[in-house]
Amino acid sequence: MRANVNRFEFVAIQDNCYDDFDLMAQDAREWDIHYQQTGAGTFFGRMTQVILNSLQLGRVRWSPGILDNGTAPPGNWVVALPVSAEGTLHVRGRPASVDQPLFVPAGEDIAFAATGRTDLIVAAIDTAEIERWMQVRRGIDGINRRDLLERCEVTGPDLAQPTLRLQHTLSVLMTHGHDASQDILNTAHSVVLDTVLEIMPSFEVIEPLHRRAKVAAAMRTLLKENIESAITIADICEKMAVRERTLYLACQEAFGKPPKRLLYEMRLNAVRRQLSQPSDLTSVTSEALRFGFLHLGRFAAEYCNQFGERPSETLARARGSSPHSKRLMSGPD
Repeated sequence: MRANVNRFEFVAIQDNCYDDFDLMAQDAREWDIHYQQTGAGTFFGRMTQVILNSLQLGRVRWSPGILDNGTAPPGNWVVALPVSAEGTLHVRGRPASVDQPLFVPAGEDIAFAATGRTDLIVAAIDTAEIERWMQVRRGIDGINRRDLLERCEVTGPDLAQPTLRLQHTLSVLMTHGHDASQDILNTAHSVVLDTVLEIMPSFEVIEPLHRRAKVAAAMRTLLKENIESAITIADICEKMAVRERTLYLACQEAFGKPPKRLLYEMRLNAVRRQLSQPSDLTSVTSEALRFGFLHLGRFAAEYCNQFGERPSETLARARGSSPHSKRLMSGPD
């Protein structure tokens, strides 16, 4: 897999169940891993794996426990988020909490152990891609391996949303498969990378207040100009030459919400404008996907919460009204 890919493509996709742990390990494409069962009982495993030309995203489930050793795809860091675990988890010779992310550096032995039924979301990301993001978003040259492995403190509820986000992204990619549009692949790639970097520790220098006000104004303009593109926080930092923490504080101070939420709401508004002025080909699904909403159920709920009506109602009203009847109440003649 290569970093800095401009066009994302499916390489492989699989979703299989296993009663043989050796066969499950062999089927992990581009990985060199070996399993041993721990604990009593009939083995059951399931592996879901999506391989793009830019990264991998997957989900692995075992019962009972498993010992896992070997290496990830060459040049890739592994980030695993536990969905559930009935026993204890151990990675690289240390106990790991069920509500903490697990990191394995590129080229090093995974050395993972689970003593009971376990369910993990797993991403494999090119080291060069992570390093580029760390430089662009945080001004840090390279990956501080010690900080990443020992000082990551994301736990509990703070980890729940990133885990769900990756689960939903994997589900979307599995649903669309090789038929996924470039928009879907771009958005999925952005979501995975943004999510992974969110849970990495940060040690940034903050810009002064007057500088942050200018950053906020420039960011709003940039977001408007890229409302349809799968722009990431890293892209924004790179284009504006600011660090992630500065961007976050500037947005919070100017608009009362973080950059990702501001962009999300701006995209909801963009969908509403398109649904309010539809063409013959306009549909809720096409407009949602156009503006980067992969999870249509969540999009519909957020849209309804934002505007007080379902997106289908906005579209139906627009198609049933004339250009002169869109206001709730007209004035006297």
